[in-house]
Amino acid sequence: MGADKANRDDICCEVSHLDTFTYESSTYHYQRWGKVENPPLLLLHGFMQSCSSWHAVADMLKAKYCVYALDFIGHGQSEKSSNSARYTYEDMAQSVDYFIRNICIPAWCDANENEPTRFQPLVHVIGYSMGGRIALQLLKTSSDVLASAILESCNVGCATEKDRQEAAQRNQSWIDRLQTDGMEAFVNYWETLSLFDTQRELGWDKRLHASRAANDAPCMARCLAGSGKQAMPLSGETLEVVKQVTGGAQNIETGILPSAQNTEMPASLFVQNTKSALPILYIYGAKDAKSCAVAQQLESVGASVSVINAGHNVHLEAPMLYLEEVQKFLAHR
Repeated sequence: MGADKANRDDICCEVSHLDTFTYESSTYHYQRWGKVENPPLLLLHGFMQSCSSWHAVADMLKAKYCVYALDFIGHGQSEKSSNSARYTYEDMAQSVDYFIRNICIPAWCDANENEPTRFQPLVHVIGYSMGGRIALQLLKTSSDVLASAILESCNVGCATEKDRQEAAQRNQSWIDRLQTDGMEAFVNYWETLSLFDTQRELGWDKRLHASRAANDAPCMARCLAGSGKQAMPLSGETLEVVKQVTGGAQNIETGILPSAQNTEMPASLFVQNTKSALPILYIYGAKDAKSCAVAQQLESVGASVSVINAGHNVHLEAPMLYLEEVQKFLAHR
């Protein structure tokens, strides 16, 4: 984390807890901010990033929430596993599900002296880009433990099998670059993509370069192969999942959890009925054309949308506006 820290002096904050957990014999690193008895909120980072990319957001949210951020497999301080199975779209989501059920929820129950079988807190999830795509998979597999989901600048999968083939070819070309040229050269190329035009304008490419280049090339190649856009369900299936979890039933106000003393509160505030609507917000930058199109798709199936004058990485490019939208969305949940 040393190289990363050197390039984020202006977004540092005090980290209250650093720890690891084990999933399928692999070790994952995570950080936690705030009081454990507060409602849990989990941050999921993007490709070639780590939990440190969320420090400014965590610092602003830690007063009201117990904020967690984990390093995906092969990223940050998590294990640089050579097992390709750990990098699949489904397995990356399953590792997050494991973390929620075995770290976030038990920690809250212990802090509030509640039995997990009696009161189960629901977890707010915020995912950026790749982390947002993993959050979409959680909507399908783990909605029973989610209070809400905020998706930032993520896609919803390929529209057709032809699009999937094209995405696979593009990702394979990136894998070839990683394997042939190495990490430093790949990052130099990555930062020239039009997706990151606004980051270059704001100087974020230089500030993020060292942390991106510190990644392991074989791990990043496995991640592209196993959890790239081509590995997701087609967009129609993803949008149908969003439609199912957001619509048709009364929404439960789940975000504000009772304190340890309020043990008479009904369990419905904690244990989500599978038929209850799950609030979803899609945050995107006005200068990110692909995300603008995704926002229209998600809004059509029940998600709320919020556009900010930024590019792809909204929480880095416009942090205060981003946090304002996040806090507004979470205020009533």
